[in-house]
Amino acid sequence: MEILGLPETAFAWMFIPLIGGMVVGSAWGGKRAHGSTPARMMWLGYGVMAAGVAFNVGYNALFKAAVPWATLPLFVYTFGLAVAMPAIQLTAMALFLNNRGLAASMVGFIQMMSFALVSGLVAPLLFGSALKLALGVAVGLALSFAAWRLSVLSARAPATTKV
Repeated sequence: MEILGLPETAFAWMFIPLIGGMVVGSAWGGKRAHGSTPARMMWLGYGVMAAGVAFNVGYNALFKAAVPWATLPLFVYTFGLAVAMPAIQLTAMALFLNNRGLAASMVGFIQMMSFALVSGLVAPLLFGSALKLALGVAVGLALSFAAWRLSVLSARAPATTKV
């Protein structure tokens, strides 16, 4: 509301791109998931999210935030998130074949705790500037991507046993 200069009644400018991206990305990803591997869906999802972040940072670095251009990257980002999320969850559950229910619960718990911490501690530091918010999303995406790639590398590392 502050950044875009819109009243509370114009919340749809944020809500519709965010939810629309999730709905369209879920539908699109669901149709393609059966013919693809989880790794490929994650690469695709992260690629789309990176494009959304690049557009968001670039736009906000060059222009004053205004609708619709400041909200279109949100659609792109959440589209990519919706494409990647099922593969992320499947991959996490595959690590615990005998405890998939527990793994699914932990994924949800980690998501909610991360959201709470970012919303309560990080986001307030970024308020007041569309560019700061865009850069915050970029950092979050980079951390998420790094965590995924590190998990892949650690899964490939040969196990060492102590004698």
